[in-house]
Amino acid sequence: MRDRIAFLHTGAWGDLYVATAALREACDAHPGLSCYVVGSDKWIHILDRRSWPEIEGIVATKEGWSGELFSWDETTGAWSR
Repeated sequence: MRDRIAFLHTGAWGDLYVATAALREACDAHPGLSCYVVGSDKWIHILDRRSWPEIEGIVATKEGWSGELFSWDETTGAWSR
């Protein structure tokens, strides 16, 4: 069994909320799962690691070509580069 996944999202805000529900279901179905979320920087604004401990990082992409890895900063309580 794998213990780490990447969760991909493309689309606008409505799609993002649907993808967030799918992410929650995946995390709930697989306790101990570790994942990275890949998609727009909108994820940074709605996912708080204190509520999503499964998420190791967010790769915010620019037009689907490249991305920056954001990690949770315990000091600031926010995602940072």
